[in-house]
Amino acid sequence: MIISLKSKLSDDIKSLYEEPYGADVTIQVGEGSASKIFRAHRLILCARSPYFSRELSCDKDAQDASEEKSSFAMIIEQIQPLIFEILLQYMYTGIIDMKDDLNICLETIDAAYCLELTYLADKIQNSLTKNENLIQEHIVKASRTASKRDDLKILDDFCKKFAENSPEVIFAAKDFQDIDNETLVKLLERDIDLSEDIIWERVLQWGASKRADLRLDSVRDWSAADIDYMKEVLKDCIPLIRFFYIEENEYLEKVLPFLHLLPNQLWMDIVAFKQTGGQYKPISTVLPPRKRNIASSHRGPDVKEERTCDQNYTTLPSEAISTKNNEKIVPFDGLVSSILTLNQKQWLVQNIASRFDRQYWHSVETTKIKATLLFKGSAHEYKPSKFHKYCDNQGPTLSILSIKGEGNEIIGGYNPSNWTKNGGHARAPESFIFALRDDGNIISCCDDVNYATYNNASYGPSFGKTDLIINQKFSTKNSSAEQSSYSKPIRESKTFAVREIEVFKISI
Repeated sequence: MIISLKSKLSDDIKSLYEEPYGADVTIQVGEGSASKIFRAHRLILCARSPYFSRELSCDKDAQDASEEKSSFAMIIEQIQPLIFEILLQYMYTGIIDMKDDLNICLETIDAAYCLELTYLADKIQNSLTKNENLIQEHIVKASRTASKRDDLKILDDFCKKFAENSPEVIFAAKDFQDIDNETLVKLLERDIDLSEDIIWERVLQWGASKRADLRLDSVRDWSAADIDYMKEVLKDCIPLIRFFYIEENEYLEKVLPFLHLLPNQLWMDIVAFKQTGGQYKPISTVLPPRKRNIASSHRGPDVKEERTCDQNYTTLPSEAISTKNNEKIVPFDGLVSSILTLNQKQWLVQNIASRFDRQYWHSVETTKIKATLLFKGSAHEYKPSKFHKYCDNQGPTLSILSIKGEGNEIIGGYNPSNWTKNGGHARAPESFIFALRDDGNIISCCDDVNYATYNNASYGPSFGKTDLIINQKFSTKNSSAEQSSYSKPIRESKTFAVREIEVFKISI
């Protein structure tokens, strides 16, 4: 008879980490005033790390020679105390917690290799490749760091493949401004699944980020020196922007104020081309439009219901949304999200398109769904006042929320009407709320259309009486989701805190 008590053994060893009774090794970690003293047990360090086994003379011959020695002291300057504490906890407990922080993850990998914890370093790299949202947000830093290190091949291969398949995510990354000029130029030479005005806008932001005193919203106040500076910064990028394909509204807002950054012939060609409705033949080189790569996108089944959802459609297994060659895909434009994967984007767009078909009498076969980012919590603050400032009276919107906690839980809702600061509950027959899950997406349509959405200055985008309520500070656990006015619940537990929120204006 064999009885396994591994969990008890693990708990006992963990207690030695929490209370280092009998510790015989003192380790000073870090440099100068930032250093910290750690106490540990030689036996555990040697058993877990070849580095410590060698440095603490844990082989049998050396042990016999130094058996009189009762304590050991070490100095490790090349590792930060915070990172060493993470690794020390791992050596005692087998658990590692890096708080979804890419910088900490990369430093922990580096330190793990220093301590010859190769298995752990590879495990962290593999874990990072599964955290798509984290890589999306910091793809520039992850790629740059991994490409310089032979021991980060797992991460490097993933970043290269990710950027190759979805170059548009680089433009949505939080660290996009850190991209180097050569990489950006190579990126602009490619076909990117983004509208050209968004590409141009991000390039402008990238250029302005090089100087803290340059503000794009005060371009009229720029000096001649400011203009010359931006011309120099953007000189390799401007020839690769497809200005002639930017639509009229976006041209007036995003191109016209910055024409003085363009070469004279180019800006004269653009103005003449726009003023003649496209009849003017430019002298400047006109690049072909970017080819949108939607052939590999996924879609959901067409929604057939008049108002409420087909009960057989509320939960969709992942295999039910795979795209077949003979199926039609609704094209979409500008849905640059740090939360969603490409498959999730296409699934949401497909559901929105079916509602546009009924609401506005447009054919989804010939109409492109366009998404424009209005509000992002990490950029505009997680406050109802900021949400209403940017999102009120904008027409149909898609709200996407990433929930704090384990895993990558994503919920949200589609409002076909305006958001306002007041007015309480409002009718919106074509509204829906959703949950995106690995085991099957959920769409929940409104059963009580008089309570479809809730407008209040103290709330973010809220749906139903209690179905999805974004309350006060989004990032604290004040928000909730409890089924009442919609056909299906989208969460198992009621309250939650928002990690990130994005609200997109939806148009055609």
